[in-house]
Amino acid sequence: MWRGSYWLVFTQLLFVPATITVGVLFPAGGVMPRLIPNVTGRWCLQALWYLSLAMGCFWVYRMRGVRWIAASLVALQEILILCAGFIVGMSVSGDWL
Repeated sequence: MWRGSYWLVFTQLLFVPATITVGVLFPAGGVMPRLIPNVTGRWCLQALWYLSLAMGCFWVYRMRGVRWIAASLVALQEILILCAGFIVGMSVSGDWL
């Protein structure tokens, strides 16, 4: 039984642009072979990651009747957030592939 409030599980996708914003605002500094990692950017990136995990657990808990659907949706969204975090992590730390 899908409720109208269950659509709010997709608000977790707002962490993707927030993560990219951290990469734009807090890039690694220095000259190209030796970039200095941005500690504030790394801290913000970790805070966003833990907040997205907490929010995902909240949505799985909240959607009692359809938890397996909620867990699937949250897992797919976390994959997108993790991919964005991987790219932004390279920007913040200065360690590129």
